[in-house]
Amino acid sequence: TQLVDGQSAPPELRELLDLPPLAAADRQASQWELLLDDTLCDAVIVAQPSPAELDADRRAEQLRKLAQAGRPMLIAQPASLMPLLYYELEMLREDAGGVLFPYRPWRTHPAVTALVELLDDANGLGRCEQIVLERGLAASDRASVLRQLACDVDLLRLLAGEFVQVSALIPGLPGERAAPAYDQLGVQLSAASGLLVRWSTRGVDPDRGASLRILGGGTDARLELPAGNAPARLEVKSTAAGESWSEEFSPSDPAPAELAVWVSQRDSRPRSAE
Repeated sequence: TQLVDGQSAPPELRELLDLPPLAAADRQASQWELLLDDTLCDAVIVAQPSPAELDADRRAEQLRKLAQAGRPMLIAQPASLMPLLYYELEMLREDAGGVLFPYRPWRTHPAVTALVELLDDANGLGRCEQIVLERGLAASDRASVLRQLACDVDLLRLLAGEFVQVSALIPGLPGERAAPAYDQLGVQLSAASGLLVRWSTRGVDPDRGASLRILGGGTDARLELPAGNAPARLEVKSTAAGESWSEEFSPSDPAPAELAVWVSQRDSRPRSAE
């Protein structure tokens, strides 16, 4: 289970936090309860789990205990594939007065920010009728596909609002032991506003990244989000006005801004009298 302190966090977070390391033995999985002690660490970074750990009961129990202890946590999403766990963590957080901050760097990508501003502008894209996202997958196993879907659904919520209905279609392989082909998963979501959203995969192609398209009102907006550090490209075409424009966005490191918000929330939480 990847419950880490600042010294074993990803490089961009390690450079920013510069936390004093716990002893090597203290970071072993068998010693994770030391993170419950606020004299040993100020906060906990919960890294994104491996596919095998997304359904792990042990990881869920660790998160529950940390939330119950009121430990401030920065949690890479998704933390788990068990929906009930998120409700439990929120109730525990509320009772303990802790801070649970989801780390969702895709929300602060400059290209995504520009697209959100266009959607919020009445004269930007006009009436939006449908959003389509196609994703290149890093792997085709169930946990890897669902982890990517969870991240993309959060991005789509940012654009479309809350969802009220979801349906999914996945083909099975022929034969007596038919196995679901998760790399062919298709998901359709309906937002409270009536907006239709579709999510599908491009198969196993980790270098392809994602393609996001917004249709409706005589406007076609396409956002290409390549994998890695390649620049994103937003292209908008207005069939009614016969105009089009495009812009490229260099990737930026979201960690400083995300950490600043997390620290401000942690430091502003009510403190018990000593």
